[in-house]
Amino acid sequence: MMSELQSKIESLLDKRCILEALRILRTWVEDEAKSGQGRAKVLEEAGDKDGNGIDHS
Repeated sequence: MMSELQSKIESLLDKRCILEALRILRTWVEDEAKSGQGRAKVLEEAGDKDGNGIDHS
């Protein structure tokens, strides 16, 4: 009985750790996407449509 309860608790802790890791990963991905959008906007405003440093206007 006690080992079964301990096993369930460990399983819940493992799931909680996985959920926390996924939350951190999601936040990082969202931050990177925002950063990429910011860079794209700056390049677009500078006239560099394809991001290679060459102004094709």
